[in-house]
This record gives sequence, C-alpha cells and structure tokens, in this order.
Amino acid sequence: MESTPARAQWSRVSADPDPHNDLEYRMVDLDVIHVEGSETVVVLPNEADMLRENAFVVTDEADLCDLEAWA
Repeated sequence: MESTPARAQWSRVSADPDPHNDLEYRMVDLDVIHVEGSETVVVLPNEADMLRENAFVVTDEADLCDLEAWA
C-alpha cells in the first residue's frame, strides 16, 4: 500500500492525544440534570451563549466522568 501525506500525518498522531494541546479543546462547566426515578442524566453547557439547538447530551449517569480528574 502506497503511503499518502494524510496517512503519514495520522501515523504521527498520538494514540492518546492531549485534549488541550493536541485537539485544541477547552474545558467548560456543565450542568448535570438528573431525571427523577431514572439513571438518566441530561448534560447542558452552563454558558448561555453555548446553548443552542441540540447542545445537550442524554446519557446514563454511569457514563459520566470528570475529565480533569481523569487526566
């Protein structure tokens, strides 16, 4: 298989990239709303300017983790 420039770039990418330095992500505070009588939570950004249509996550509480504590 012939190597392409894109393939060469991907081969240099870390298998465990740093969210801030490698991916340019920024941490934001999130509001976690627990659904009564369920393990389901709704996760919303707490900055008003970040709220827009579909700017939320619905998941099970067991799937949440604190990325700052995890790193």
